[in-house]
Amino acid sequence: MGNFFKKLIICEVARVQSWDISKDVRPMYEAAEKRLNDHLTETIGLVPKLMMPGNFARDLFSSAKVDFFLALVPEEDRKNNLAEVLGIFRNLRTVYRAHHPEAEDVSTFKQRAVEMGRLLLTNFSYAGWPNYLHKIIEHVQEIIEDPEGPGTIDSLSGEGNEAANKLFRDLRGHFARKHDEAQALRDIIWFHWLYTSPKLRRISHLGSLCILFSSSEGMSSTFFPDRSINTGLLEELA
Repeated sequence: MGNFFKKLIICEVARVQSWDISKDVRPMYEAAEKRLNDHLTETIGLVPKLMMPGNFARDLFSSAKVDFFLALVPEEDRKNNLAEVLGIFRNLRTVYRAHHPEAEDVSTFKQRAVEMGRLLLTNFSYAGWPNYLHKIIEHVQEIIEDPEGPGTIDSLSGEGNEAANKLFRDLRGHFARKHDEAQALRDIIWFHWLYTSPKLRRISHLGSLCILFSSSEGMSSTFFPDRSINTGLLEELA
């Protein structure tokens, strides 16, 4: 998320309301980036070009330093809007990075995340959202509160995100139709659901599966010894 907000700040400094940095706006964008880097070096001693993204994000999301990052945004109202978004995200970040977040903070997480998304759409509609942002808004509270879930949000890490990208590449290469892009995307989403569905994961942990072969009908029938499990499966998959 550090790269997302850094690009957003640079676009605001350059007054370039386009997420696609085309040839027409690239000189303005690069000039604004240099101004921001020089400003951060002069004021708080940061050298962004030499910093790892994680270290840059740590300073960007620090309440004590955020004013330095926004100082070059020329329009005061847009600066305030961006500061508000960063403030909400800073609070969300504290929650989802905590080992044991407070239940009250978790219960209001999605509400605050949706508010942040609304502010972004209202004031910075040109910004292209990374998949991290979607995960934060839509899934963090669900993951933390799920009693059968992992209780963590490791999927938001860079390693988890790269693993998901690798899975999608494998599904696209081996299980998706090649002649139609829309159908290929449908295949990828379908197989990804089969791979990650919580319902299917729960079913996989049910009782031992028994297979009886009916010689008279020449076909097999599958059932669980406990009839209540069979009924539950049918209701859950319906």
